[in-house]
Amino acid sequence: MQLRSAHIGGNLECDGGKFHNPAVANVAGSGRALIAEGAKVAGAVHLRNGFAAEGTVWLSGAEIAGSLECDGGKFQNPAVANVAESGGQ
Repeated sequence: MQLRSAHIGGNLECDGGKFHNPAVANVAGSGRALIAEGAKVAGAVHLRNGFAAEGTVWLSGAEIAGSLECDGGKFQNPAVANVAESGGQ
């Protein structure tokens, strides 16, 4: 899911959400589960209570007025040879 530079007037609620985009060699855009780079969130970001992501969760440059909560969230991004989006990012 792409939310680059999005303006969110309340919370970004992803509780229980499943984001599945594992890295695959030679597949453009693979390995990016949730991208909210530069997003402005007026409330909190909830990636908890069963949230699961396979691929990168990227919040670089995001402005979050509330809290970032990941309790009970599961994040997986296994390394795949020659795929920059994979691994411990």
